[in-house]
Amino acid sequence: MTIGEVLEERVRAGRLLRLYRPASVALVWVGEDEDRSLWTWPAEGGGWADRRQFAGDRASLVEAQPHNAAGSGWPGLSAPQ
Repeated sequence: MTIGEVLEERVRAGRLLRLYRPASVALVWVGEDEDRSLWTWPAEGGGWADRRQFAGDRASLVEAQPHNAAGSGWPGLSAPQ
C-alpha cells in the first residue's frame, strides 16, 4: 500500500492523524498517536521508537504534511486498525 493509499484509507475511516513540526526546531516531529496524544520524536528513520510525550506549547506547532514523516515509524502512515 502506498503512502497516498494509506492516507486516503485513514481519511475514509475518520482516523487521519495530525503531524506537526515545532516552528523553532527542524530536527524533530510532533504528531498524534491513535489516542490523539501528542508525541515528539527525532526526524530520522525509525525515530518513533525514541518518542516522548510532547510537553511544549501547542501554539508553537506548524502543521506538516504526513508524508514528510515517512520512514520514521509514526503510526499516522500505517493503515488504520
